[in-house]
Amino acid sequence: METIKYTGKLQRYFRAPIYMIFLFVAGDVFVFLQNIKVGALFSICIVVYAAIVLWFYRSCSAKLEEEIIHFATHYGTVQKKLLNEFQLPYALMDYSGKILWVNEEFSRVTGRDKNYNKSITSIFKEITREEIEKAMEVYRKNQCIVISDEIWSDLTLNGHKHTPTQSVSEDAKNRTIAFYAPSKTFNLAGLIGSYHIIYNPFLRDLVQNKASKSQYNEMNVLSMHALIGAYQPEGAE
Repeated sequence: METIKYTGKLQRYFRAPIYMIFLFVAGDVFVFLQNIKVGALFSICIVVYAAIVLWFYRSCSAKLEEEIIHFATHYGTVQKKLLNEFQLPYALMDYSGKILWVNEEFSRVTGRDKNYNKSITSIFKEITREEIEKAMEVYRKNQCIVISDEIWSDLTLNGHKHTPTQSVSEDAKNRTIAFYAPSKTFNLAGLIGSYHIIYNPFLRDLVQNKASKSQYNEMNVLSMHALIGAYQPEGAE
């Protein structure tokens, strides 16, 4: 079997023990200059460590390569199985909205066969305010918290109007965590300029507490001014 050539991070990971040998040898030279006996003892430890590393590479490399190949060949199958058994409706579509694949839950919820390959618009028509109100009433009865992704809200074509989930009722206003961002409309992806609108104080504190754990959620000067500029009258141009 042809030997596998590791690259990138995987290569550095497997070579790390060998790099450590050189580091230990350099440290041993310094120790020898300070104390010959200690340096000699350290040299013995390095030889033992190097022997263990070389033994591992010689005896376990074939088994390790076998495990990597086994994982790689089965990864796609396992991933598809997990998606198929996912408890949330999930579908893959092409750029035009044609359905390529759906999982079992999507098929059950929509009543469509798993081989259904028409456009997603044939299942989900244009969502109206009345449909949002009906959905929010179901969430109210079941005491659900709603996370509404409104990131596409600025991209409305002529003759269409976006209806924010929080606007359909007072209960929806206080039950919904709405996420917005200028990234799609104004091509600002990657600047960390997304934001949320949460009217319910408890939900707002909960989200802010979780978001504060990661420094990635800190807005920078560039993203702040890009966000302000995007929603100025000049941004519409």
